[in-house]
Amino acid sequence: MVATSIALSSTSGRSGGVKRSGHGKPHVLGGSNNLVSERNRREKAEAALQSTKLSLRTVAQDLTPQVQQLAQVVKVSDSSRLRTIEDSVESVRSEISRAKEQQHISIQSHVSKIDDLDEKLFVLDKELLKLKLALPSAVAAQIPASFTDQYSSSSTSTTLGNIEISRSSGLEVGMKLQELVMDLEALYV
Repeated sequence: MVATSIALSSTSGRSGGVKRSGHGKPHVLGGSNNLVSERNRREKAEAALQSTKLSLRTVAQDLTPQVQQLAQVVKVSDSSRLRTIEDSVESVRSEISRAKEQQHISIQSHVSKIDDLDEKLFVLDKELLKLKLALPSAVAAQIPASFTDQYSSSSTSTTLGNIEISRSSGLEVGMKLQELVMDLEALYV
């Protein structure tokens, strides 16, 4: 291409030669002004590229350790936060488990007490029936059919507490009744 432009410039001095559609004189070293401007543009682009590569290399060398250090700090912070959350969750789970266990024990204790009271009430109902059968009909009519009916109405429970029984089995029933009343009061307290 340079040879063609030199040939064109040498023939342009003759008359009738090929006219150059240029913007001025040819370059001193030869070649067209377009080639020279393209070379200048390329040299500037290469210089800018070298400068950018150098800046990028400098930034990479300066920032890479800082970025790695920051990433490690974030990783440590995340793992610490995760451990804290896991510990909190485990603590809450153990508290819930402990509370459920205590509730279960408490419920079992209450069920056991209620079962014991039911058994005692059944025994008392049997003794009360025996007592009613042994007492005269006028006194037996004042006593309710079962102890549970008697305990549910407060006026009859006080009446039962005041009944004097002369037989030995009646004393036994009275003691059982007092024991049952104490058990029921302990349950409701």
